[in-house]
Amino acid sequence: MICGALILNLTLMNNKDIVTVLEGDEQAYRLDSAISNSDIGHFLTSPGFFHETKMMGGEGISSSGFRLGTALDILLTEGEDVFDEQYVVQPAFESAPSSPQQHAFVDLVVEGGDIIDAYKNCGYKVDSKTDAAIEKAAKKLYGELTAYIDFFKGVNGRIQLNQEEHDKLVQMRRSVENHPVGEVFLLEPNGETVFNQLKLRWTEVIREGLTMVLKGMMDKVIVNPSEKIVDIYDLKTTAKSWFSFVSFAIPAYGYDRQATMYVRAVKYLLISLGENPDDWTINFHIFAVQSDNRFESRVFTVPQSVFDDQEPKITKALDDINWHKETGVWNITRAAHNNGGYELYEPAA
Repeated sequence: MICGALILNLTLMNNKDIVTVLEGDEQAYRLDSAISNSDIGHFLTSPGFFHETKMMGGEGISSSGFRLGTALDILLTEGEDVFDEQYVVQPAFESAPSSPQQHAFVDLVVEGGDIIDAYKNCGYKVDSKTDAAIEKAAKKLYGELTAYIDFFKGVNGRIQLNQEEHDKLVQMRRSVENHPVGEVFLLEPNGETVFNQLKLRWTEVIREGLTMVLKGMMDKVIVNPSEKIVDIYDLKTTAKSWFSFVSFAIPAYGYDRQATMYVRAVKYLLISLGENPDDWTINFHIFAVQSDNRFESRVFTVPQSVFDDQEPKITKALDDINWHKETGVWNITRAAHNNGGYELYEPAA
């Protein structure tokens, strides 16, 4: 029997070779060299894309939907204080830059430049103007753009959201909180049963002779040691209909593969703590929120059949990644390389 104090003792976890709880923010997590579900998704897009994004530091797949989803994750799991440290909402300005010169003027002033020097160096023709005329024009432009400039002086590297994005976040947060299961995102970490943004790094035997290091970041993990139950919640935002989300988005974006990897991570965590994962019930739930239209929320529990289907696919993908790393072949898939460039067409299930 594992006690509540032990299962959530992060210091003890970090002393285990098999599992590490990663510290730091999301950026530090993304820079970690272990393989994530997103990395596997990039590899399945193409080996070259994986090589570009994972090994050469290229840009991965991104969209306004992913960006808004990340913001909602932080707001719900980390709270408003952490959200305000990372995000800032841009207000509607009565006056904003409307020309390249005005944008350059704003940039120079935000960087700490004197407004007269900024005016002289932002692209306006000032050779024929007197110093008094330049000063008058600089002060006039600064007066018009003061609110805009003051806002950007206070950004301090935070991610900017426009008013429409902020309004959507408010609607989505309200939707989550009003859902019967939404209370799980209101639970605060108490040192015993709840993890927010739990980042795990674990070592896994893929096959005989091949060991790889994987990682995963789970939005919410709730542990019930007395009942030996772990519930994993992953928050997703979608602009699709519910039919499209279930039939297209989950398989297309690899949410089913992600669920399987996170369950594996928890199993390895239990093993590292001397527990038999077969004695535990590990549930994975996709908490999906519409990012427009009705802003509805639905919670989908992933069945064992999905894990059984995804397990061999994950193993094969990791084995293939290792093959590409060893051979240095990135312009073609392993299957094509071994068959003279040809690949077998396999229709989606």
